[in-house]
Order: sequence, then structure tokens, then C-alpha cells
Amino acid sequence: FFSFVNGAPRSQFAAVDPLSAVPQGWQPQPDGAPSVIVASAEAGVVAGGSFTTFGPAKPFAPNLAAFAIPPGAPAAPTATAGDGTATVAFSAPAAGGAAVSAYTVTAAPGGSTVTGSASPLTITALPNGTPVTFSVSATNVAGTGPPSAASAPVTPQATPDTTAPALSRVSLSNRRFAVGRSSTARIALTAAVRRRPASRGTTFRFTLSERATTTILITRRAAGRREGARCVAPRRSLRRRCTRFIIAVTLVRRTSAAGANRVAYSGRVASKALRPGSYRATLTSADGAGNRSAPRAVSFTVVRR
Repeated sequence: FFSFVNGAPRSQFAAVDPLSAVPQGWQPQPDGAPSVIVASAEAGVVAGGSFTTFGPAKPFAPNLAAFAIPPGAPAAPTATAGDGTATVAFSAPAAGGAAVSAYTVTAAPGGSTVTGSASPLTITALPNGTPVTFSVSATNVAGTGPPSAASAPVTPQATPDTTAPALSRVSLSNRRFAVGRSSTARIALTAAVRRRPASRGTTFRFTLSERATTTILITRRAAGRREGARCVAPRRSLRRRCTRFIIAVTLVRRTSAAGANRVAYSGRVASKALRPGSYRATLTSADGAGNRSAPRAVSFTVVRR
């Protein structure tokens, strides 16, 4: 009848002196002094009282009471790092005679913890780039047991940003305009927020899915001649016509915001103004991780006045 207590398996037992707590052999005797029987860590503690008999040739029967003890230490856990997180897996320890109600994972350094009812547990708010180890302890109704040995260290890392900004709704306030007198900055930190179209020049309008640097490459349409796969400047020896685009100016806006953006352009950068003619503006945006949007192009014409 020492096989199970409260459904938990009992694999061995021995007596403990109640005064010195020194383990000793246990020999049940009729009407003997009370003893404490220490069973396996899975089963907890059984306390025995006096013994009685059921009659001649009947076995002795002790009076017994079972008590839980805190769980044992789990085996060292294993951890898998994420972005500022780690998932920690572990096995159940010796239960101590009562069901384990909770497990607590503790990170080192830092001391961050997470508690749950089963493996695995995910611990958050870890510093990226710093190696971290983890220990786990178990709790039952009798208390919390000792922590496990530390896991092997893992290092949380930020998840690489591989999503390119989406560049959309590209348009111009004026697709046909004369060059204004003011100069447009070639490179600026932010896009302009002018709402009304200027009487001269134009405004590039576009929408971004995230904060990015936007480049506007303005090229002039010019006649050309086909040389193999290329469109080059006209020469008498070349007969096949084509249209080529010559770079006129490049505008850069470093902190275009998520959402709607506007870049006012007078048609002039410093002392260089666009000549009358047909042009194409190609917009691309790149986020802080270097992901680039698909290019978007709009055409416009510059007139004398």
C-alpha cells in the first residue's frame, strides 16, 4: 500500500529521525513511535503514527498521512531566440506529491521572468544583441522548488526589414508650366507642404506606406538613333529613330513621411533652369533598411511662359 499516494507513483521510502532529520532504516513496530517516511521526490512525504493490528496473524497497519513537498529542479531548459524574445522549452521535474501548478522562467542577465502552466514559455522585452541564459523553477501547493541549471546562451536579434516602401498616387499639380524665379533645393530634409499650386512651376504629389527617402530623377526627352539595344545621340550613320532621356536634375527628400507628401519644384535648381521641352520624372523611395520601392514615372512639359 506504499505504491501510490494521491495518484502519484511512490518508488521508494525510508525513515527520517524526527529530531535530527537523518535518514535511517525504517522497521515498523506495533505501537512504535511516530516516524516520517520520505518517499521519492515524485510522491512527497508520508507521515506515520502508531501501529495497530487487526487480530491474530493479521499484518500491522500504520496510521498514515501524505504531504506534498515543493517540486524538484527541472533539467536545464533549451531556448530559441527571436526579435527581443526567446522561447524556452523544459521538461517536468519531480512533482513532490502534488501537481505542478506553474512554471517560472527567469532570464539572466536582467532577471526578466514569465510564468505559465506548461512548456514552452516565451519571455519578452529582452535586449537584442545581448547573450541571455534561462533557468526554470516549478511550483505546486507546497511551494516553489529550486531552479534548474542555466540553459545554453542565446542572443535575440532584430528581424531584418525586407519590406519595400509602397510608392503610389504619383501626380503633378501642373503638367505644363513655365519655370519659376525661385530656386528649388536639390537636397532637403523634408518634403514641402504647400497646398496651393504655384502660378509657375509644379508640385510632385505622392503617397508612401512608410517613412523613406524619396529621389526624383528628372530627365529631358530628346531625339536619338538606335545603336544596337541602345538609344544614342543622332549620327548620320545611324538611321533608326528612338527617344532618349537625358538627366536634367535629381531632387532628394530625405524624410518623406508615411502618407501624403508634396514636393514643390519651380523648374529651377540654383542658376540652372529647365529648358522648354518634354520631361519625365521618375520617383523612387528607399527606407532606412535600404529597401527600394518600384519606380513611378510622370511626364510634364516646360514652356517659355
